[in-house]
Amino acid sequence: MWIHSNTFLRSLPKKSGGRFMLSLAVVAQRAMDMLSPPVCLGCQQVLVRVANRTRLRTPRLLICPSCQSSWNRKVISVCVRCALPRPMIRDIQFVSKQNQPQGPSQIVLRCSFCASMKFKFVQTTVLGEYRDTLQQLVLESKQTTGSALCFSLGGLLGERILQTSVGVSTTVTSESDLVAGPWIPRIPDVVCAVPMHWRRRFKRKINGPDIIATGVARVVARPVNFKLLKCIRLPKKQGTLSLEQRQKNVQSSYAVNVREARRFVGKQVLLVDDVMTSGATLNELSSLLLRNGIESVSVAVIARGGYGH
Repeated sequence: MWIHSNTFLRSLPKKSGGRFMLSLAVVAQRAMDMLSPPVCLGCQQVLVRVANRTRLRTPRLLICPSCQSSWNRKVISVCVRCALPRPMIRDIQFVSKQNQPQGPSQIVLRCSFCASMKFKFVQTTVLGEYRDTLQQLVLESKQTTGSALCFSLGGLLGERILQTSVGVSTTVTSESDLVAGPWIPRIPDVVCAVPMHWRRRFKRKINGPDIIATGVARVVARPVNFKLLKCIRLPKKQGTLSLEQRQKNVQSSYAVNVREARRFVGKQVLLVDDVMTSGATLNELSSLLLRNGIESVSVAVIARGGYGH
C-alpha cells in the first residue's frame, strides 16, 4: 500500500496518540505488502503499485487497470436514469398547482424503458455491464470470502460517482436546457444499502451490499446508514422471474424505519446494490423513501444487467 506519509500524517488528529497509531498501521501495511505483495482480485496478477491513498480508511483498490478497462464499455447513448444504452426522449409534463389544474410545463428526460417502469430514482451510476470479468467478480463477491472484493468494488464505484458527481438534470424547463444542462451535483447526503433478509444473510455469511455501501461512503466522504431500510419478508430470487413477477415479488418485502427517516427529510439518498437488472427492487425502495420525506433518490450498482430489454 502506497501512501504519501507526510500529507497523510499531517491530516491525522493530534489527540491521544492518533498520529502515532495510524502511522504505525501504515508501516505495518507496507511491511505486509513487501512480504506478501497484493494481487488483483480479478486476474490474480501481482499489483506493482496499489492506488494512492491520502487517507488510511479509504478502500484499497485491489483490482488492476486491465480488469477495470475490460468492463468500461463505451456506449454512444446511455440513459441517465436507468443506465441502459438507450437514447433519452423528451416527455413534456405539466406541473399541477393549487387552483391551477394545469400549471407550467417541464420536460423530463428519460428512455422508453424508464417511461414504462415509472422509475422513482433520478440517476443510476454503474461500473459496467453484467458480463465477462465484472460478472465473475460480482459472483465471487457473494461468497463467504468476498469481503475484500466487495470493499474494493465499492471503492471503485465511489470513485465513479465522484467522476460523474456533476451530471445533466433529468428535469429541464426549456429547450435550451436540453443542450446545455442544467448541471447539478449528484453526491448524496447519505449512503444506504439494499437491505438483505436475515435468513439470506445467515445463509451467505456475508452482507455484500452493506460492504459495498461502506466502500462507496468512504470514498465520497458521506455517512452510511444501515437502519433506514429493512427487509421484512424474504422475497424470491429475482433471476428466474419475469418483469411483472419481479415487481410483485418485491411489494411488501421492505419497510422504512420511520424514526430514522425523520433525520433525512429533505435529503438526497444514494441506494447501493451489487447488480441491477429490471430495477424493480431499487424502484420499490425509492418509492418508500420518497413517501417518507426523502427529497430524491439516486442509485449506484456494480453491474448493470438487462441490456436485452
